[in-house]
Amino acid sequence: MSAPLSLLFYAAIAAGWAVLARWLARPLPRRFLLAFLVLPVLFLLPAFVTTRTIFPVDHARSFPPWNAGARSAPANPNLNDVSTEMGPWAKAVRMAWKEGSIPWRNRWNACGSPLAANGQSAAFSPLTILLFLLPLAATFNVLVAVKLFTALAGMWLWLSELGVQARAALFGAVLFAFSFTMVPWLLFPHTSVIALWPWALFAIERLRDPSVRGRATAALTVVAVLQILAGHPESVVLGILFTGIWLVARLATRDLETARPVFVRAGLAAALAVGISAFLLVPQLLAIRDSNRAVNALTFAEALPVRLAPHGPAWPFGVFTTLLPHSLGDAMGIPMLPIAGGSYPEMAMGHIGLVGWAAALLVFRKGSKRSRREVALLLLVAFGLATAILLWPVFDLLYLVPGIRLMLPLRFFAWVGLAGSAVAAFEVDRLTRDVGDGRARAGIALAVSAGVLVVLAGAFLARLQPDHQAVGAVAAQRREFAVAATFLVAAALLCAVLSRPSARAAFRAVPLLLAVLAAGELFWQGRRLYRLGPRSDFYPPTPLVEFLGRQEKPFRVLGEGPVIYPSTNVFAGVEDVRIHDPIERRDYVEWLDRACGYDPAAFFKHVSNVDCAALDFANVKYLVAAPGRAAPGPRWRPVYSGADGTVFENGNVRPRISPVEPDAARVSDYRETTNTVRFRADAPVREAVLVASLVQDGGWRARDESGRLLRVARANGPFLAVTVPRGEHRVSLTYTPPGARAGAALSLVSLVAAATASLFARRKRRI
Repeated sequence: MSAPLSLLFYAAIAAGWAVLARWLARPLPRRFLLAFLVLPVLFLLPAFVTTRTIFPVDHARSFPPWNAGARSAPANPNLNDVSTEMGPWAKAVRMAWKEGSIPWRNRWNACGSPLAANGQSAAFSPLTILLFLLPLAATFNVLVAVKLFTALAGMWLWLSELGVQARAALFGAVLFAFSFTMVPWLLFPHTSVIALWPWALFAIERLRDPSVRGRATAALTVVAVLQILAGHPESVVLGILFTGIWLVARLATRDLETARPVFVRAGLAAALAVGISAFLLVPQLLAIRDSNRAVNALTFAEALPVRLAPHGPAWPFGVFTTLLPHSLGDAMGIPMLPIAGGSYPEMAMGHIGLVGWAAALLVFRKGSKRSRREVALLLLVAFGLATAILLWPVFDLLYLVPGIRLMLPLRFFAWVGLAGSAVAAFEVDRLTRDVGDGRARAGIALAVSAGVLVVLAGAFLARLQPDHQAVGAVAAQRREFAVAATFLVAAALLCAVLSRPSARAAFRAVPLLLAVLAAGELFWQGRRLYRLGPRSDFYPPTPLVEFLGRQEKPFRVLGEGPVIYPSTNVFAGVEDVRIHDPIERRDYVEWLDRACGYDPAAFFKHVSNVDCAALDFANVKYLVAAPGRAAPGPRWRPVYSGADGTVFENGNVRPRISPVEPDAARVSDYRETTNTVRFRADAPVREAVLVASLVQDGGWRARDESGRLLRVARANGPFLAVTVPRGEHRVSLTYTPPGARAGAALSLVSLVAAATASLFARRKRRI
């Protein structure tokens, strides 16, 4: 039943985008709307007609205890974060909303950590909430399809608004939506933002039309809010930078008439979007400031080779991956080379297919005059590529900006993917017009462009051949290039044949045929990144998981090594003191490192000493380890042993909250939800200080049964301390992330301002 329901949800969300386009007086033609609907389904076809999911369940089955009886190793190691971060966060968000709580706190890891303030959880994204009716494993299919449709439709609308003919715009839309800016990242929140970039650019173009300027401002505001809620702040910033340079370049080339209302309205929309989203943005900024990742990112930024003196590209091999995305390895069938500058998905972000790049290279062809807009796009291709390969002076000047320095330079390949796809569409449009105007020889230009690409690719492979030989990847690299080159040769032959005088009338179909070939090439490359698996492999229950589920709560566990790897413990229904999160708090990680050995600089962190005494305070009742593990110390008693793991019980575990002085108070009836803790405290002699193994980031408040605020502080490093008066009290702790209240007030003011401005605008039009 979930497959038809998934298709229904997908179609309904796509219809919403179509309605927005019509509202902006640019309805999507039916034939193109149908193409945009069908292409994502074809890409994901098995997921929509079977009970399979694009979520990497082979990764889910690779972690103990779920790996007992696993069929094979994960097909794509680059999807590890999906199974250990995106999937668990989606589960935690669902569980919070289901219990009636705002998903402010991730109670499942690190004695409590930010959830909504971790942008990648997308806790407030409309897509997250809309898809609650579907099983979690099925939602990933719909999310991917929606992203692809959003990118296709938005890119087509933007290119059409820039003056590209409809068929050539379809070609550009296919290039962008299925480029490696998008496809390797479909299960990550990056693409939830990047898919919206063309919609923002389209809305900005509509600002130039006075008849829909108000609607375009509203649409741009909505798109900007959706980007902020979508889950990847870095991609939001990248999109803003792209848009800013794009508009300035248009202004410099005198291609932006009525520039003042465009800049004013775009700025107003951006300010409104920030204001409306402040309830989430402010907590996110504070969480980033206090995170362990911020410290590591600053260390990374300091190591970047930023110099004012002229220098060549610090990583020239990035040029290779734009044409040959696997040339430096992919960690799948081809080992990663030592000269790789990052992970395979990061290095390949600038790839739009050989067919796409052949079309883009037509920019060097003589013929009819190019649009000034295309010149601005070429500038953005150059800026993105120069930044990604660390080329002076673009990279060095950009990375002098403090906030930008925290970004990975490879992410600027996304500019290459977006602007390169648009340039290719412009050039195919120009080629079609030139052939139609009688320039028959123009059609041969694509064959020349294809030849140039073949020579370049051959030179790249020759340069890397010693490296490929060292890892035994020469044959694999040649095979990858041969298949991609087949589509390129087909495109070249197609243009050459149809440009003959006798077939000139048919040349109008070339953009559509090129779109088909580009889709074929990018489908072949992109579809192989995903092994669709049965939904039954989505963290299924195991005997060990069922054993833990029967134990009286609350308690925490410590998984040893990869066992119940954080944050996968949410699927086992248990809380773990470890964490694997971009917003992991630095003070907590440092506390766990001092107490038990937990290297803050490591990406995949493990507790070195699983027998440390600090685990008693942290309410760690169970140690979960590999099958056959011996007890690591006298405090641990074996209570479960099976093929899926071993469980030890901690005889010294302390309750979740207890008095500093053992006899100063009694605590009972402890209950905890996402954002609340309730318990009874009896301090018979005098006021007592209670310490909880709950991380206090400034968001916890305490009240007694009369609503009176109780004093809170920190103890044992980053943990919460509450002072209760003498006598028996019912204490309530409530959590709201730091900055959420101030942000919510700003959001309310922004919404009121937007509503008031809209009301005045309507009255003015009536008058």
